[in-house]
Amino acid sequence: MQPRLGYALVLAFGLTSLSACGNIEYVEPEIVAAGRDGVTLRTRAWADAQAAARFYCAKFGRKAQTRRRMPDQEDPTLSLYEYDCLITDKR
Repeated sequence: MQPRLGYALVLAFGLTSLSACGNIEYVEPEIVAAGRDGVTLRTRAWADAQAAARFYCAKFGRKAQTRRRMPDQEDPTLSLYEYDCLITDKR
């Protein structure tokens, strides 16, 4: 009987943890500045910025490389992510 109680407690804790995460609103990456050689994005999650930067740089046949992350002065829940768009060596 004790193992079932342990599983129930773990399941209950997991569900409450997930419900707490549900309060975080998804913010789609916003392009703040862009050009052929780089892009700056505003968003919450690094993974979202990384995917958007890869997509943006790929339009020019280039590869995105992280330059830096800075907190957004206008909204502290967001960050600015700067990327360089590097020419890829296709041999």
